[in-house]
Amino acid sequence: MIDSPDADFDIEKALAAYSAGEMPRTELEELTGLWFGEILFELAKRNLPLPRFSSVHTYTPEQKALYDKLFGSS
Repeated sequence: MIDSPDADFDIEKALAAYSAGEMPRTELEELTGLWFGEILFELAKRNLPLPRFSSVHTYTPEQKALYDKLFGSS
C-alpha cells in the first residue's frame, strides 16, 4: 500500500532518498505504509540499491579498538 496523507508525497523521491541513505527506514514505512519486504520489492522494481549505513558509531570501546587495529582509524 503506497498511500500517503501528504498530497505532495512522491514515492519515487522517498525511495531514492532511502536508497541513498538520506531517509531512515522507519520514516519511509510511516510515509508509505509499506513493510520492509515491500520496500525491498519497490526498490528492486526501480533498480535502486539497498542503502549502506556505517555502524561504527555504535561500537563499544573494545569493538572500536579492534576495528581501528584491523582497518585503521575511522
